[in-house]
Amino acid sequence: MQAQLRTHSKLKYEGARTWPPDWGGAYRTTTLFPIGEQGILREVKLVDRDYIGPSRLELVVDYLGQKHSGQIWVDDTSVVPKLYHILKEHVGEPLSDLGSLVVDL
Repeated sequence: MQAQLRTHSKLKYEGARTWPPDWGGAYRTTTLFPIGEQGILREVKLVDRDYIGPSRLELVVDYLGQKHSGQIWVDDTSVVPKLYHILKEHVGEPLSDLGSLVVDL
């Protein structure tokens, strides 16, 4: 099924949308975290199933000069390697552009 990344029906985990991920990381009281599709994609990693959860992606973004990470979990884990390869091709691009990508998952 083809759809924009930001609205793709397969990017859900237990009913919750997982694009864009919630962002976290080390911070100070003055740290501003990206909200939604803010930031530039810097890294994409495959995370195998473990005691925390199913196979998933870990993303690292640069926002206001700081790195933040987030994870994409999905119910259908066959989506994970497909999405990994798509996102790897777009490292260095703004998340807002990535959300507009039409992808076939």
